[in-house]
Amino acid sequence: MRIFIAFLLSVISLNANEIESFISLLNSNADSLMKMKAIDSFMIVNKTFPIAIDTNCYFLFRGKADRIILTGDHTQWSQRGDTMKRFSGTDLHMVKKTFPADARLDYKLINGTNWILDPRNPLTCPGGFGPNSELRMPAYPDQPELIGNADIPKGTIFDTTFTSKALNNSRAIKVYLPPDYSPMIQYPVILFHDGIDYVNLAKAPAIIDRLIAMNRIRPIIAVFVPAVNRTPEYAGNSINAFTSFINEEVMLWVDTRFSTSREAIWRAVAGASNGGNIALYCAMKSPHIFGKVAAQSSNVINAIMTGYDSDPKPIQTYIDIGAYDIPQLIPLVKQFRQVLEKRSYWYMYKQVNEGHSWGNWKANMNEYLEFFFPPLPSSVKSNQESLPLIMNLHYVLDSSLIQLDFDLSIPVKGLTIMLMDIQGKILTESLLTARERGQQHEALLLDKPISSGAYFLQFRTNKTMFTYPVTFK
Repeated sequence: MRIFIAFLLSVISLNANEIESFISLLNSNADSLMKMKAIDSFMIVNKTFPIAIDTNCYFLFRGKADRIILTGDHTQWSQRGDTMKRFSGTDLHMVKKTFPADARLDYKLINGTNWILDPRNPLTCPGGFGPNSELRMPAYPDQPELIGNADIPKGTIFDTTFTSKALNNSRAIKVYLPPDYSPMIQYPVILFHDGIDYVNLAKAPAIIDRLIAMNRIRPIIAVFVPAVNRTPEYAGNSINAFTSFINEEVMLWVDTRFSTSREAIWRAVAGASNGGNIALYCAMKSPHIFGKVAAQSSNVINAIMTGYDSDPKPIQTYIDIGAYDIPQLIPLVKQFRQVLEKRSYWYMYKQVNEGHSWGNWKANMNEYLEFFFPPLPSSVKSNQESLPLIMNLHYVLDSSLIQLDFDLSIPVKGLTIMLMDIQGKILTESLLTARERGQQHEALLLDKPISSGAYFLQFRTNKTMFTYPVTFK
């Protein structure tokens, strides 16, 4: 009795030792009434579950049930999952799990045949089959870009129905235009596959709004395209027709209807799971349209693996995978990373302690948006602060001479232009004197002729730097 009273006085400042003492007392005491009183007090003080301390997580459920099963990302959503132990003589069920301190996982409880949310966990995450309960371990990083704020400027959504000649079908498409959109500015573009899910489940427009307001990315246009026949279009026998639909129909319409940058370095395509597969495929087929690609938790079919390996392309690439992802995808993404590394692609790779879920993809969207579309340095900003330094770049290789035509968005005191191969080796460098804004005609002289293939042109001032993938044929 005294031990229980001492425990009840200590639960307010719960730590690992105290919860283990609580469990030990429930296991060792035969007095069911006393155990229920201890549980009552415990539940009053600890109003939300699960309880995560360091790398340990205690899942608890109180209620009448023959059996409670914990399942989720960590069990690949198996119906067998982890069976919670019911403390004898009580209605409290518990299971203790160990996860990395920075993990974030989706989960549910199975009570009989019913899959339910954890009734005492206020955190939920939308999923393709409805909301799931969400576990955030103690070291899971704060993500201010996910926090809603009614005071920040909001972009606008343009809705249309698009009919495809390549696929002979129609679908609803949404286009996000940034706050203060102006037809006088040419904006970077990102196209999302599974687009309506990126809008509804990943809250992409709200995240883009906040990243722009926080000056973590420059204003961009986002295009959200859903699938109609998802598996054939994204990874099956309709993949080539769907790629033609995206690259030749949708992007042409976007460029005609909105004020966009036509340079591949300012155009990205993104997706998750099989959506990541088709994103990689679209960029591989048309690197002159998409110079950037983001693939989250992706299936990577063999055609993509060999395509990126055998014919390196000037594509800036982001890939990630969850430690609790679909097991078949993990080795594919890691193998694809080896291809990117071997072929010296400009890429970012992340492995996160999360699962195959929209919570994962939403939380890491900022990584590739910031990688692809960094804000202009404050020292370069003007009343045209959304413009990139170099626009409308055109280039022609003639033996040992590269002819360049481009528009300079602001006057500069000096401009260095370098040509590099895909390993980053500088092939030639030219230092120009002060230049006024407007159209420029320059020439780069090479020490010796270069072969056709992928290269990078880099433009530097004393305040900023921009790198453009280029392909000489």
